[in-house]
Amino acid sequence: MFFLTIFMLAWFLYPREFFLGYIYEGREELQKAEKQYSKYLENHPNSKFATLRLIEIYKKMAKPIKATLLYNNLYEHRSRDWNIAQKYLSHLEENHEYKLLLNTRLKMAQNFMNIPRFPQERVENLLALALERTLWDQDHDMAYDILVKLTKVSKRPMGY
Repeated sequence: MFFLTIFMLAWFLYPREFFLGYIYEGREELQKAEKQYSKYLENHPNSKFATLRLIEIYKKMAKPIKATLLYNNLYEHRSRDWNIAQKYLSHLEENHEYKLLLNTRLKMAQNFMNIPRFPQERVENLLALALERTLWDQDHDMAYDILVKLTKVSKRPMGY
């Protein structure tokens, strides 16, 4: 009786496509889940939860490029959401998208620097990781630009 009640409640609270996507995902019918989540996102393109579910589907289906595009769109819409930013960066790192990872870190650092009361240690960390990559790539001009930003953000600029 409990499960029937939960099922009926979910059926009325969530739109049909979203609910079916969730059911198909649980049953490991990934193509059907992808189709349902995609339908839902056509009408609700900025849905964080549905986008994250579809990203997980793409990861399971070994479609990292599609997941990257969804992460990028989600971050563009929710550019102040640190959790989304972290997930996006982790995804890029897991998929060895180093050039995009560098550019995304720099973009995020610039974005978060402009948010009042945002922890500057996080911005410093983004910039420090970007600096490491530019030094690895031996892009000294970009490394210099990042160092300038780091000295502005860091509480201990002499460390750089």
